[in-house]
Amino acid sequence: LTSDELISLKEKGGITASFSPLQTFASPEPADAETCMDNVFFLAEGDPESVRLAERLADHLNANIVPVKKEDKVYLHIAAVSSSNFFIGILKLAERQLKKVNQNIDILLPLVKQTLGNVERNGVEASLTGPVKRGETGIVNKHLSTLEGVDAALYKELSNYLKS
Repeated sequence: LTSDELISLKEKGGITASFSPLQTFASPEPADAETCMDNVFFLAEGDPESVRLAERLADHLNANIVPVKKEDKVYLHIAAVSSSNFFIGILKLAERQLKKVNQNIDILLPLVKQTLGNVERNGVEASLTGPVKRGETGIVNKHLSTLEGVDAALYKELSNYLKS
């Protein structure tokens, strides 16, 4: 949300800002509570005085500030949801396949970590590997014929998206 949500405070003379962490919290108390904000990026917009206060707070948290325009926040939120929530959706698809062969997600964690490292080093586009990248439609079609329901639909949509 933007600082516009705090209009009632602004109308009473308050200074307002939106200060949003690009971070996920899967439990009320993260195991690394003292450092969970280290190097996190916070989006900040609003009254200049409030944004300066947000900058000081971010500094205290060992975090970073990204000044943004109100109208840009929706795109940044879509990016955050895509990289966190949708990533979990992809892992759910993977986990469902693993359960069919009595395996768990642990065997994919080195692959996932390497992929994230590749993205960090090379960027998103340059990190794509696998049958879609290689144009192996036979393998993609085999996977699609094996999958059912929403799993097949998601696999197909993602494969098509990666081709675009």
